[in-house]
Amino acid sequence: ITQTGGTNFTYNAILYYTPATINTIPYESGIGVMKGDASTWNPVAVSGVDTIAHTASAGGLSSLSLFALTDRGIVPPLAVNAKVFLQGPYSTGTSAMLATLNAAAKLPLTSETAYPAATFGYTARTVTSIPNTSIVDWVLVELRTGTAPGTKIATQAAFLKTDGTIVDLDGTSLLNFNGIAVGSYYLIIRHRNHLSIMSAAPVPLSGASTLYDFSTAQTQAYGVSPMRNLSGGTVFGMYAGNNDGDAIIQTHDYVAVALDLFTSGYFLYDHDMNGLIDVDDYNPVGLNLFISSQVP
Repeated sequence: ITQTGGTNFTYNAILYYTPATINTIPYESGIGVMKGDASTWNPVAVSGVDTIAHTASAGGLSSLSLFALTDRGIVPPLAVNAKVFLQGPYSTGTSAMLATLNAAAKLPLTSETAYPAATFGYTARTVTSIPNTSIVDWVLVELRTGTAPGTKIATQAAFLKTDGTIVDLDGTSLLNFNGIAVGSYYLIIRHRNHLSIMSAAPVPLSGASTLYDFSTAQTQAYGVSPMRNLSGGTVFGMYAGNNDGDAIIQTHDYVAVALDLFTSGYFLYDHDMNGLIDVDDYNPVGLNLFISSQVP
């Protein structure tokens, strides 16, 4: 593009490409745009990359020039490889969680239903369908550089499978965080009616993170007795019964069950997550009464 006249203008540049032309760039969503001439190139802010239409855009430009695509400054996705159990749907008979809500087609297609974005401070995610029959529910995964809430750097919704693994929206891949550097971070796992937990120490994360399994011992999570013993001291999981999200299981969590007793659907008071609020949903609250989350 050349400039033959005119001043005080801005424009948007859209660069079209085919996947084959960027085979040296490992992460298409992280494509950069460079502006310059044959001898001098400088990066410009990318306003968007459309991986469907295969375009990269740069906006607010004020002088015409040559443009090129680059992998300069790309930060590979950070993979969270974690395993956690929820007390409510956990079955000691199968050593796994039940996916009853999924089987009954009661799981919502957007994380907003489970975790309102305005309350939890993240961007809600949506699918067109639940990806497979092993999905138990939505969870939130938070990354922190320290233990204090003010050190949070990202939160993302993900799916939890019956075997306890946390996966991305396709139901199989590890959960990826974009734009975050390789390093060690505290992992916080949140569920809509269980007490949140945090890793006991920072977990090394990269594009090929090793598994961090919360379920193997109490000491895998931060704090004092942060999880419920689910099976003979060998399996641990998140405490069920905190249906108002105040980080402590109290009498009003117990009383709240009566509000929708014998109602079927996707409800906070359905602590065993079988799709029906019944007398069994009182049990986790009574068992865990006055227990608090250990997440700061």
